[in-house]
Amino acid sequence: MASINGTFGNDILIGTPETDSIFGDLGDDTLIGGDDDEFVFNNVIDVLVFDSGVYVYSSDGFDIIKNFSRLSGEDDNVISIDPVNNKYTYVSINTSLSVRNTDVVSPGKIESIDGTTGSDTIQGTSADEIIYGLEGNDVLYGNGGYDILYGEPGNDSLYGGGNANRLYGGLGNDYLNGGDNGGNVLYGEKGDDILEGDGGLDVLIGGIGNDTYIIFVFGSEGNVVINQFANQTRIFQITEYLNEGTDTVESSFSYKLGDNLENLVLTGSEDINGIGNALDNRIEGNAGYNFLVGDDGNDHLLGYGDYDILVGGAGNDTLVGGAGNDFLNGGSGSDFLNGGTGNNTLTGDAGADTFVFNFKSEGIDIIKDFSYLESDKIQTSTIGFGATSTNEFSYDSKTGALSFQQGKRI
Repeated sequence: MASINGTFGNDILIGTPETDSIFGDLGDDTLIGGDDDEFVFNNVIDVLVFDSGVYVYSSDGFDIIKNFSRLSGEDDNVISIDPVNNKYTYVSINTSLSVRNTDVVSPGKIESIDGTTGSDTIQGTSADEIIYGLEGNDVLYGNGGYDILYGEPGNDSLYGGGNANRLYGGLGNDYLNGGDNGGNVLYGEKGDDILEGDGGLDVLIGGIGNDTYIIFVFGSEGNVVINQFANQTRIFQITEYLNEGTDTVESSFSYKLGDNLENLVLTGSEDINGIGNALDNRIEGNAGYNFLVGDDGNDHLLGYGDYDILVGGAGNDTLVGGAGNDFLNGGSGSDFLNGGTGNNTLTGDAGADTFVFNFKSEGIDIIKDFSYLESDKIQTSTIGFGATSTNEFSYDSKTGALSFQQGKRI
């Protein structure tokens, strides 16, 4: 067993193939071990490089643990101990990397942690840390502190935890969760990513790929209102750049799509609203009462549950009411209007519109502006009505009612 001691300066200490004890002493040191080595740090920033079987003792300052590689031998173990402040962190490495906090004392002062080329699970401490997942499908937890997490290549899951964090998904289809405190910034980067703000004043930036943004409302948190309705508190900012994929926002509160965002899904059961933009949008309501507006573009609006109002706006839109007694207005353009179940009110507005009826049991709908001169038409489904001839429908010129055989109005 060799004992290798550093100096007061910045040292590079290299161990032997045997079991060594390496003491960095003062200075910013780099300690490179072989198998079953023991490291002791004594200064502000030290770097540890090892193969296997390592114990680390740190008396003060922040350490950087990096370059984990398991070349041979049994499981690797790292213990970073601060005896002055009674803090330590335990690291266990086999085919992957796992860092966890102990139950008996506070976590140690690790400033930076690098993963392996495998699929790692890394948990940070309450201190401020930088965690690199490197290759593989990694799971990174910042926990407390102001942390920066890099997923890098692979399909990674990043959790910021408390305070204001920065999360970078890197290449791959990643899941990023900012945590429930602080103003987090989430960068999906390349891949089809899911970005969830969770809580706090968060900024979500998707990057290249078909990304999904999940946002929730938490009372009166935050004070920034961007692309939002009156009397609604917006606690997230979503940034998406041109030509970077088809993106979806999932929101539990009223939301207006910002630039370069294509789709909106309203979640929960609250009565909330959704507004599109100039792109071709798909907007889905929730179980509550919804007011959905497509705005410009060729939009697809789905009312789903309860009583809904759907307005297509400019463009050739498709409006589907779903359950409840809905009001549908196609706006300008050649639109498709399907009230769904319930007794609905349909207005095609300007353009050659098509009023769709799939089943004779869907209810009694009112078409407010049917115009033969505008080339409006009524479309029925052979599945719901059968392959019938036109004489099974009758029109009452006095009441304006169009009825199907057996007196079923459509």
